[in-house]
Amino acid sequence: MSRKSLAVSILLVALAGARAPSALAESPLTAEVMIVVLRPDTPADRSYLVYVATLLDHGQLPRHLVESTFLWAREKPRHKFQYFKRALIVRADADGIDLPNNDAPVSGDIEGRAMYAIDLALVTIHLPLGHASVEIVGTDRKTTTNGRGEFSFSDVPFGSYRVYARGKGLLSTKSGSVRVSLPTPPPSDTPAHAFIVAR
Repeated sequence: MSRKSLAVSILLVALAGARAPSALAESPLTAEVMIVVLRPDTPADRSYLVYVATLLDHGQLPRHLVESTFLWAREKPRHKFQYFKRALIVRADADGIDLPNNDAPVSGDIEGRAMYAIDLALVTIHLPLGHASVEIVGTDRKTTTNGRGEFSFSDVPFGSYRVYARGKGLLSTKSGSVRVSLPTPPPSDTPAHAFIVAR
């Protein structure tokens, strides 16, 4: 596939209209569907489709953009995945979405801070929940906050999680949790932030 033919093909799919009617309305476009139809050659290529599907599920990529590019690429006789990836990157860029050009991430980092709330007469103040235990619920991932209530987890597989913190504040046990989703918006190289207010 020459660069010129790829550029022409991408231009044609862009001109076809970002909101072309979708034959996928009755069945959602999933990573499994894209892998079967686009036939990626390598594990990295398969991971890219999982990444795209996850962004789609989290509303971080417009559905019409992914579906119309998929419908166009599946008609190619060869190199379906490569057509899909290149066209999606170009079309997403035109919408201000910066998809990775090379391998896509399969995990991300979570950074956060655990605080505890003190309700006063007219105001609520938040103080750091230092040296508290923090866990990603449903996994074996655990850590402890520093004196400023800060914590982090690295290489967390993409998904939606509840991050729970428990520790001592003003001589009583305080706990709280917050929901966090990975990946972060494309290019997904920034950590997800979890701000936990324990009571």
